[in-house]
Amino acid sequence: MSVVSSLVRVSTSGLVQPSCVIANEVTSLPITSSPSPPSIPKSGFVGGGRFAKNFRLLFVNGCSYEEWESRAAAGRISKLFGRIVGKEIKVHYAYLPMTFAQVIGALRYGIEPQGCDVLLANIRERLQELNIITQKKIEGQLQDTCRLLTGGPRLAIFLHSGGGAFLKQAMEKLTREERQQIDVFGFGSACLFDKKDFHNVVNSVAYWDPFPLLGRVLSGHGFSGSSAPVMQVGSSWQMPVVSHKFFNLPYQKALEKIVETYANELKTR
Repeated sequence: MSVVSSLVRVSTSGLVQPSCVIANEVTSLPITSSPSPPSIPKSGFVGGGRFAKNFRLLFVNGCSYEEWESRAAAGRISKLFGRIVGKEIKVHYAYLPMTFAQVIGALRYGIEPQGCDVLLANIRERLQELNIITQKKIEGQLQDTCRLLTGGPRLAIFLHSGGGAFLKQAMEKLTREERQQIDVFGFGSACLFDKKDFHNVVNSVAYWDPFPLLGRVLSGHGFSGSSAPVMQVGSSWQMPVVSHKFFNLPYQKALEKIVETYANELKTR
C-alpha cells in the first residue's frame, strides 16, 4: 500500500484529536530574540545516525525562518524516524531565506527566487547519491536490485509554507526521471502539488491555515477544484486561531503519522 493511499484513508478516521487551541506547540524550542535571517541560502544536515542506504530526507523551510529553525525542523524529522528504525537518520536541509514578496513573485509571476539554485543543487546531489547506491547494487546482486528498483531509491522532501513555491520553481528544471524518484510531503504549502508531479505527494493542510488557499489564488487557480491529494488535519470545531507554523500541533501530528507510515514502508523494501 502506498504512502498516499494510507495517509488519505487515515485523514478520514481522525488523524488529529480535537484540542482547545490548535496553536499549541509540541516542541521545546528556545524562545529567543534573534536578528533577521541572513540573505545567503545554505545547505546542511542534522542527525547522529548514518545516511539511510536506499533513501534520503530533505527539509525545505518556509517564510521568515532563521537557520536554527530549519535545523530544528530537520532534527525533529530525524528523531521521528529514529523511533521507527531504532536510530536517528541524517536529514538534509536547504535553508532558504525568503520573504512573502518572493513567494508572491514565484507563484504569481514565475520569478525564480534567490536560493532556488541551492535547492535544485541539493536535490540533485541527493539523487546522485541514490543513483550511485543503485549502481553498486546492480554490480553486486542483480535480483535484489530488481526489487529495489521496483520500489525505487527515493528522496523524501518535507516542506513548509513558502518552500512549496521554491520547489515548484526547481521542479521545472528536473527531468521526469528525477521527479519520479522524489516523494513530497507539504505542510501548509503555498503550492499544492499534484499527484502526477512526483512519485508520491501528500499535501497536509490544517483547518484555519489560509496560506495554501492564498497560494492557489496567487498561482491563478482560484477556488476551482484540484486533483492534488490533500490531507486535512486538525478540526473545524477548534478555536479559529490561525495555525500555520510547522511546529504547531496539527502539522506535528500529521508529520508523526507520515513518518510512521513512510518509515515502515521503507523498511519492507
